[in-house]
Amino acid sequence: MSKLKNQHYVPRFYLRSFRCDGTKNNIYRYDKTKNKWENRNISSVASKFYYYDLPDFVVADLDKKFPDVDNKKIIEKTFQEIEDESSIIYKQILEKFLTKQKEINDLPNQIIKKGLFNKLSNQDEILTYINEELKNFPIYNEDFIDEYEKLKLAWFIALQYFRVPKIREQLIKVFELPIQKLSDMIAAQNNDKNKYKITFNREYAPGIQATVIFEHIDKMAYYLSKQAWRYYINNTPIPLCISDNPILMLPITEKRTGRGYGILSSGIAFHFILNPNFIITIYEKNGLQKEIDKKKQENPDIYDFMLYEVTKKEVEDMNFLQLENCFEQVYSKKTITFD
Repeated sequence: MSKLKNQHYVPRFYLRSFRCDGTKNNIYRYDKTKNKWENRNISSVASKFYYYDLPDFVVADLDKKFPDVDNKKIIEKTFQEIEDESSIIYKQILEKFLTKQKEINDLPNQIIKKGLFNKLSNQDEILTYINEELKNFPIYNEDFIDEYEKLKLAWFIALQYFRVPKIREQLIKVFELPIQKLSDMIAAQNNDKNKYKITFNREYAPGIQATVIFEHIDKMAYYLSKQAWRYYINNTPIPLCISDNPILMLPITEKRTGRGYGILSSGIAFHFILNPNFIITIYEKNGLQKEIDKKKQENPDIYDFMLYEVTKKEVEDMNFLQLENCFEQVYSKKTITFD
């Protein structure tokens, strides 16, 4: 059977949300090793040849156990099924954001049409009225994205988090480092001055990574769906970008203490860039209140943190985090600078 050669680890339907204006399938790709932006077709970015293919001897064994399954393509096909369902939810949620953004941006015009500026005597009264009106918009409510949509989108976020090359390299190190240390220790005990390099057989990497995904994706998706979801709008001229490691898992505050953090750790937030103008941030519930208090202190006029307009600096910081956490590349609708 023929192989699926060019296999994406960031799906094309997601990349298309960051395509260049006026194009169907072009995107700017930044290579951090070359420090260079290039305009590329989406089909050729965030992908590698045979990325999901299992080694032939593993496929031969699977063919004996599951003769009616195309085992060479099993990982790619399974992920594709998740993507197909996720893309529907993704598009529905994106449409909700676009609709509500238009309605909210049109609110001042509605106030003018109603002649309210003649009735409201000062800026404080106007801001109070706007905040009260905004309470009527579903985007300010917890159920703006319902539980079903959250769970389905959380599945996509969890899959996207685990499937990328950066996580694969981390998994390989998990296997290599302990054995390397053991090898070094044995060599030292035997006064062996030779350096023995322990190398993981990368043919096994797709299978190992897929096993980790299938073992953890349900738990991670359910966990994410039950945390605190908050929504952000970017109205600055700088577009939000993504990378070949687009799901950012970061501590909520820079002062977080401890020996590190994992997926289910307290005080963690997952940042999912929906498109160049919208962000969904999933906060671990126990750590959310501190961030709400911080934002309200910075801007007392915000109503509830359900919808927060990010500043130019926050967009630049988020884009820099994409660069900092990427494996090799960043993707954007137009070239940007990382200051």
